[in-house]
This record gives sequence, C-alpha cells and structure tokens, in this order.
Amino acid sequence: MQKGILIVSRDNFYLHDILKIEGISSDCSERLDDSIDDYDLIIISNVKFTENNIVYFKRACKRRKKFIVINPDEKIRKVLDIGNAKKDDFVIWKKFNSTKLAVLNFDFLKRTYMFNEGKDATPDKNGVFRASSTTVVKGNEKLIPQADILRRKLVEVIEECLDYPLPRIWYLPNKKLAGVIFSHDSDEVSDSEFYRINELNKKNSVNSTTFMLIKTGSRECWQSYSRDKHDLQLHQAYFYLPNSPERLRGLSARLSSNFFSMKFQKQTLNIEKKILEELSGKKIVGIRNHGLFWHNKDDIPVWMHKSGIKFDSTLGAVYDYGYLHGTGMPFFLRMPKDFKRLDVLEFPLHIMDYVYLQHGEKTIQLTHKFLDNAIKYNSIITFDFHHKFLRGKILDYYLDTINYAKKKGLLIESMSYFNDFWRKRYNTDIMGIRFEKNRLSYNCSSEKLAEIDGLSHIVPMKFRNKKLKRILCEGKQIKFEKIGANSAYAVFESSGNGKVIGVGYG
Repeated sequence: MQKGILIVSRDNFYLHDILKIEGISSDCSERLDDSIDDYDLIIISNVKFTENNIVYFKRACKRRKKFIVINPDEKIRKVLDIGNAKKDDFVIWKKFNSTKLAVLNFDFLKRTYMFNEGKDATPDKNGVFRASSTTVVKGNEKLIPQADILRRKLVEVIEECLDYPLPRIWYLPNKKLAGVIFSHDSDEVSDSEFYRINELNKKNSVNSTTFMLIKTGSRECWQSYSRDKHDLQLHQAYFYLPNSPERLRGLSARLSSNFFSMKFQKQTLNIEKKILEELSGKKIVGIRNHGLFWHNKDDIPVWMHKSGIKFDSTLGAVYDYGYLHGTGMPFFLRMPKDFKRLDVLEFPLHIMDYVYLQHGEKTIQLTHKFLDNAIKYNSIITFDFHHKFLRGKILDYYLDTINYAKKKGLLIESMSYFNDFWRKRYNTDIMGIRFEKNRLSYNCSSEKLAEIDGLSHIVPMKFRNKKLKRILCEGKQIKFEKIGANSAYAVFESSGNGKVIGVGYG
C-alpha cells in the first residue's frame, strides 16, 4: 500500500489546506523525525534546519525517500548546493545521495497568501477604504488566476515525485469545468424591484444570491425569499448620506469608511444579522460589505468568524475586473501572522455591474473572454448586479452573460450552494491508495460524502508511458471524460461513501 504525502512545516496546516483546494489528501507534522519513513513523499516548507533535522534529512535521502523542499533556509541550501539558484525558477531538480528531489526556492505560502488576501486597504483620493485596494495583482496579470496557477505547478511537481498516479477530488460537481455565481446587492430599491428580478431569474433558471440591506425591502418581501428558498444573505450597511450634494460626497465617504466608523460597524454586524434572521425567518450565514469596505485584514475576518458568518464576498472591485485576488476558487480567510484558518469562506468578486456601466458593449466581449478563461482555469466566477441597475442595456448585458454561461456549459448556482459543496468536498479524503501491476486503487471517505451531489474525481490519462484503459467502481466499469491541457486527465463520478475505485493502465 502507498503511504501518501507528509507535510513538515511550522505553517503545515496552511499548506495542507492549499493541497486540499487541489483535491489532494496529506498528513501534517511540525517535526522532521523518523516518522518520515512511513511516507512516499515528504514536503518540507519553511522549516528551520537544525543539525538534527539535517541528520534525519540525509538519512531519509539514503533510503531514497522523495522530498520537495520549499523556501529552504541557509543551512539546507549549503547542504544541497543551491546557493546560486535563481529565485525566479519555480522548481530546481537536484540529486542528493542518489535521491532526486525538488526545491522551490521561494516562500510559496507567503506568496499564495498575499495573492489571496492581499494587503491592508489604503484610502483612495476621496479617503475611501475599499477591498479593491488590497490586491497585489497588477496589470494584465489580473486576467489569469495567479494563485491557482501557482498551486497547480506544485501539483505537477508532486505528480513527478510520486511512484503512482495521483488521484484527486475534482473542483466542481457533475464534472463541470467552471461555475458562475450571479449575486445581487439591494441598494435603495422597492419590493416590486426584488420581485421583478426574482421572477426574471426564475424564468431563466438562475439560482442567484441576494445580499440584502436591512433598510431596504419589507418583512413580507424578505419572508418571500425564504418561502421560495431563494438565497438571501446580509449586505452590511455603512453609514453615509446617500442624497448628499456632489461636493459633499467625498466627505461623506471619508466619514463612512474611516477607522472609527469601521469599528462601529463591527459592533452592528450581529444586530443587523439578527434583525434580518428574525424578520425573514432564515438563518443568515453570508455577507457582502456595502461599498466593498474593508479597513484591514487583521480583524475583519475575525469578527465575521465570531458572528457566525460562513462565507463572504467582499474582496473585489467596483470598476476593475478579473482575478484581483489571484483565484477563481473560494478560499478560507486567515490570520496573516500564523495563517490560522478562520471558518469564513471567501468568494472573491470578479465582475461588478459598474464595469458594464463604464465600458458598455466592450464589456460583453471582455465577459465572454473571461468566461472562456474560466473554463480553461476551472474557475467559479462571481458577478454582482445591483437590482437598481437591472434595466435597459444593463439588463441586456445581464441576460447575455447568463445565456453565454449556459451555452458554454458552466454550472450556475447560488453562493450558498457552492459554500455547502466546497466544505463537503474539502472534508473528503482519498484513502488506502495502492498501485500494483499498473492498477491504481483507492477509496474516498467523508462523513458527508453521501450528501455531496455530483462528487467527481480525476486521475492522469498517462503514467510512466502507460495509458489509462478503464475505470471501475466496486468492480463495475464507469465512464470518464478527458479534461485539461492536451486532455491530461480523466474526470469521472462515483456516488456513495467508501466505494473502491480501480484505475487500470496499460
């Protein structure tokens, strides 16, 4: 039986979670000791190499254990003789004590974190703090998911290190290549507008998500969302003067987004959440901050976590678009110092309707290209269309985007749907891997596995010059499809918990 992957790192659970996003199961440790003999591949990340650690490392290399060393310190750099290695190279392949190992010559965790959660907001020319100012992704780089590409390069290195084909859990249900979330913000609109857009979405088979301000809509309207099982969540208010004269709007924005007003909003989050829950009869677990205001990333995720918020969709921009936080996948918000994972899943915002207002017809072409890229990179794209703008040309653009996503076969679902799926997928592990006589077998295990709609797997189409011949589930042959660049992987579904998957190569 194959022994799997061990992560040795002081930040090991962050790297573990990064691999879980890619559907890879692993174990974690903060120590380099004799337990590494029990694993096929050891990934060492951000470890301080003491003399004892170097002894264990050299001993394991003599036994031909496979290693990936990420961000090596000076001691192990000298041992491996990589002093002159270029920092721009993603991977350096080395031979050490007859063992081939891979070195990633930079802090992979820090770079991934910075892509995803960026930096603290800084005020714009009007003194307004917005989530868009936290991004570290610049220029044309925003059109491709930098963090997703970084993770998948690591997957390629892992695959090359293993002596068996690597089975993984697929990103989306029902073997879909990409997904779309249509979300709406309820700014200064009447009940009739809510009903009109809900009927429009129902007519077009769109399960959308509405982020509701507690000062808009009536109790009857909110309860209708619950009756129709529409995804209703909280659009947290901020305190400003919506009808202030134009010359005072900059001052109004500064007053509403400074340090003290943000502190006040922290205290009102629970109140707004409880009001919406009581009057709608629905449990509120999601949020988008009105105006995309995030003052800093040190405490805002914490107070969302403490308030029982399970997902957020604030990190994005008003007039910009693309992978501003490096990813087309949801990710758990974290503390920046110790990478501690909070129970808040972030769905980064990719395109808001203000972009359509600004660029008109040109935006439709950009959106089509962006959705094509979503298929290429297997993204879940989040749109935000305000109820108040869904008329005339903007409504035409909205319907065009829906129709194009359907035409391309993207999965259109609510944010709550993707939140539930992602958490169940995230808690599913691949177990008991065996690879003998060109036959890979394994099972997957999760307490919630039986409840996951359309859980899919992928395996490589080729391994060591052998081609994939067939896939079996409990001894019965099942169909698979080819996906990825040059159809590098097979994707297939298996339902139920603990079923044995068999993959034959020949």
